[in-house]
Amino acid sequence: MSRRRLQQATLASGPPDVLADGHFIARILAAQGQQIFSVELPDKSEVLVELPPKFRSTVFVKRGGYVLADLGSSERTNKIAGEIVEVVVEEKEWRKMSYWPKEFAKRPDLGYMQYDDDDDDELMENPNHRMPSSDEEDDIGVTAFWLSIREFNIKT
Repeated sequence: MSRRRLQQATLASGPPDVLADGHFIARILAAQGQQIFSVELPDKSEVLVELPPKFRSTVFVKRGGYVLADLGSSERTNKIAGEIVEVVVEEKEWRKMSYWPKEFAKRPDLGYMQYDDDDDDELMENPNHRMPSSDEEDDIGVTAFWLSIREFNIKT
């Protein structure tokens, strides 16, 4: 089997029936650089995990996505706690599994942001786009009117 098909088969595999010892489902918080990611475990702790070379340039790991992380390897002596074993691609299938953490329950979609009109008073005025006061508005309107009349007279 070619290397490309082997990688696709590895990525296309669904969720396992049971998790191995030391494997945890984690949520990606941020990319730290050099294929190292900060993830959140179900117990709300943050750890660093590494994306192994077999996944590099074949998968896109996005913030808020889920991965299966192996934290059982105790041979590490640096800040990296483990490595990513699998990237969760089909999230619906994974959520149906009994080992999916309740802490990662799907949040309801709020759709459009809801806000109260009373919050507009708390907004800071943008100093770069100052709105003219009512006095300035009248002066500007009259000046613009006379300038447009003068341009019209010049053209005719």
